[in-house]
Amino acid sequence: SVGRGGAFLSGAGSGGGCFWMLFEDWLRVFNHSFLSLPMDENQGWVSRNLIGSWTPETCGGTPIAVKATPPPGTPETWAKNPQCRLVFPPSAEDATASGEDARVEICLVLEQEDARMERGSPFPYQDRLVEIFLCILQADPSEQKLTQFNKKRVVKGGVSLMSKRREVFLRTNLTTPGTYLIVPSTWEVALPNGKRKVPFRLSLHVKCASSRFRIEAPSEEGWE
Repeated sequence: SVGRGGAFLSGAGSGGGCFWMLFEDWLRVFNHSFLSLPMDENQGWVSRNLIGSWTPETCGGTPIAVKATPPPGTPETWAKNPQCRLVFPPSAEDATASGEDARVEICLVLEQEDARMERGSPFPYQDRLVEIFLCILQADPSEQKLTQFNKKRVVKGGVSLMSKRREVFLRTNLTTPGTYLIVPSTWEVALPNGKRKVPFRLSLHVKCASSRFRIEAPSEEGWE
């Protein structure tokens, strides 16, 4: 059993993570529910995973006024954060029947390490998680990275929540052809608790053929 009123689902096994529980018990433990939708090749999606980290050299904060207090980061320090390029070269599929630019759906998920793997305070693990944020900005084809944050370059729908959760995500449509910069950032400009490294994973799900785009994530930007 797994506590009052709960049991593993038949066939799931002790390590399957699948179980049922009373709704009243669920309400005592959780305050968010998430519906997982399939994003696989059968649905037309192509997925890529990038591993990166924030270090004292690659942590620049987020200069967006979303709190009562001014953000610790500036447009210039923001540029220290890891940046990766998402490029959609010109393609015969870019022109639509109406002559308008084609658009490609994209879903990004930014994850930090599971706080349950370290000792510390109980859920929601405020002492072991950092506030994270994710955004997509328009870039010129010749630009390898941005030297400062410019909110006018942020694409429509290209921002996540600013949250002290294990993960944040965004889902939007990008015009093709085009060049974009994806930038994961933290709220603070310094890592917490004297840490020298905060690893993260960036999952990209793009709804088009893999031949229509490329991802550039150089190691000097903090990518592995």
